[in-house]
Amino acid sequence: MRHTSKIEIAGRSVEQVLTELWAEVLGLEHVSASNSFFELGGHSLLAMQLLVRIQAIFPGEMALKDFLETPTPSAVQSHAQKKDSQANGEEGESSSLLRIESDPERRYEPFLTTDIQQAYW
Repeated sequence: MRHTSKIEIAGRSVEQVLTELWAEVLGLEHVSASNSFFELGGHSLLAMQLLVRIQAIFPGEMALKDFLETPTPSAVQSHAQKKDSQANGEEGESSSLLRIESDPERRYEPFLTTDIQQAYW
């Protein structure tokens, strides 16, 4: 059974949507962008509920580990923007992804053999 959030996204900033998600999950009237989820009374089960709602509204994935490191709406927004820019191919200082590029001029050259391949020769 999938929970449908009452939050409308159109015409709102990401930060506003995230603060409303925080408030909805925690049962609070208002949450500031700098409020920590855990300082407001959140715990691991509520954190998982919040993550599911965040992932239902915003594309991409956020691991629980990432949420534990960034438990405020503004930090989650920054994290999501960073992930989005990395996914779109923009390389940042912290990008640890290896980029593989084709080399058409050398495409017919043989690859080096592994130790196991050499053992069969």
